[in-house]
Amino acid sequence: MLLQEVKSGQNVQLYRETLELIGDKLGPPDQLRDNEWMERTQELNEKTLEKLEVELCQHKLNSIKEKVRMGHNDLGQHHLATGNLPEALKCYTRTRDYGTTGRHTLDMCMSVIRVGLEMGNYSHVVNYIAKAEQITDMVLDGGSSLRLRVASGLAHLDGGKYKQAALKLLHVRLDRPDLS
Repeated sequence: MLLQEVKSGQNVQLYRETLELIGDKLGPPDQLRDNEWMERTQELNEKTLEKLEVELCQHKLNSIKEKVRMGHNDLGQHHLATGNLPEALKCYTRTRDYGTTGRHTLDMCMSVIRVGLEMGNYSHVVNYIAKAEQITDMVLDGGSSLRLRVASGLAHLDGGKYKQAALKLLHVRLDRPDLS
């Protein structure tokens, strides 16, 4: 069931929106709503957020560049999992200042592209695809390259550039196990 799938994550807002969309189609909304899960998950999300923010502050005080980058990345992952996409985007873009390798830059670009796609913000997607493609081929592995093509194809579709979208998407092999 859809609600069980949503409850397997941490996004309480998505659960509420799903309940609203279902309405009374599957029975009385009060019987479907799991208030205990919502409260427990929201509380856990808040505790996790507080813990991650404290850790990030400690890393900033200790001036450990790699730990600060990882802290912003962890915060971004938390915000993404809980559905706070604007905050996830901020956290991921902040990792740029603390990246020391091409791989760090690529990871940042891929994270921003993912959030941009979920937000429907295709201008961010296009900008960060361009940044990611500027990284040397040594860092850009096959899976990343394919993900960039798919993201580029989706951005072209959104912009009405169907021929360019088709050209990008035609180069994607969907039977690759590293695309998960």
